Formats: sequence, structure tokens, C-alpha cells
Amino acid sequence: MKILLITFDKEMEKKIQELLKDYQIITAKNGEEALLLNIAGDVDLVIYDALAGGIAEDDINKLYEEGFQNVPFIILMDDLFPIDPGNIKPKHK
Repeated sequence: MKILLITFDKEMEKKIQELLKDYQIITAKNGEEALLLNIAGDVDLVIYDALAGGIAEDDINKLYEEGFQNVPFIILMDDLFPIDPGNIKPKHK
């Protein structure tokens, strides 16, 4: 299984890679970098770290629009930097 991990937090990246050491992990610092990897059809799962804040909802929607709509997402978030699920809308054809 190939997993795309999107995080700019090196400690988070290290912890997730340790937990999922039996899987192939591909990393990107943000959604834009993930799109540049051109691997939408090659990954089985996306783990998106939204714990650090930023523009997570827009980033996630862009990933959906640019080819990741058939890939399941796990979105890491907390109360300090919440994401409104209503703002994440996968595009249906």
C-alpha cells in the first residue's frame, strides 16, 4: 500500500512513518507539492496533517479537483485548528 503523507511538521512525519513502517510512505509538505509529484493514480491513501493550521480546506479541495477524488483521505485535526467538513466537497462527475 502506498500512502501519501502531507505535512510540513518533521516530528509528525517521523512519528507517522514509524507507526506505518510496513507501508510505502511518500511525503509532501503541502497540497501543491503533492500535486507536483503527479502520483494521484498511484496512492491508496492520503494522510493530510491539518494540525498546523493554514489553508487546509482549500488545499484538500484542490487535491480532490486535481485527481485525488478516488483516494480515501485521513485528515488530522484538532480543536485549535478545526476544519469545517461542510467546506470539503469532493467533486462528483
